[in-house]
Amino acid sequence: MIKRLRYLLWKTHLDVGESLTLPPVSVSFASSSLWSDQCQVLQRDLGRTPGIHYTNAQRIMLRYACAMPCFGYSQGNLYVYRAMCEVFDNEREVFWAFTRAMDIVNIYGPLNSDVKFRNSGLPDWVTREFTKHSPDMDIEWLHFGIQLRWFFLMWGQTCATVGIQCSLMDYALQGRVHMYRLAAAMIRVFHSRVLQFEDPMEKFQQLFQIQIQT
Repeated sequence: MIKRLRYLLWKTHLDVGESLTLPPVSVSFASSSLWSDQCQVLQRDLGRTPGIHYTNAQRIMLRYACAMPCFGYSQGNLYVYRAMCEVFDNEREVFWAFTRAMDIVNIYGPLNSDVKFRNSGLPDWVTREFTKHSPDMDIEWLHFGIQLRWFFLMWGQTCATVGIQCSLMDYALQGRVHMYRLAAAMIRVFHSRVLQFEDPMEKFQQLFQIQIQT
């Protein structure tokens, strides 16, 4: 029942319509050095990300990289893909759900030129609870960590299980404001765990090593 409700919710949020078809993969791209380099990154990620079917993942990532050459496959994308495989069953829906989700998070990824220390665009209220208690924290580093560690990975490294990640994504996939709210709520809950550390960078590291267990 929960999986069915989540399927309907995500299908709506990600606009995975029945009319969408799988885009073709060109032979030239599949044999290109660009894909070869991305495939090496993918293979390393597959080796350390359990529970993912190797062949299916490689086929969908190749199709995505061919359709979206400005981004292609980047380290960490499997965290988003893995969640989609939990909710959607067929290749067409998995591909388009993954693609739509990447449309949301690519702005926070390493391949986006706007992801720099002085161009995060995060509202001040997202980090206010942390900076209120830790005024020595470098706000630009904090914004950078939120974008790359939480947003770009859709909390894939922060959650102990993919089921927990999907629960967070039920809310986050509603839009970027919801992602901001989720980040602000996490900081409000977790900031007390890092106050014992004096060094600002240690606080930073400890914050993004916290795991959500339930």
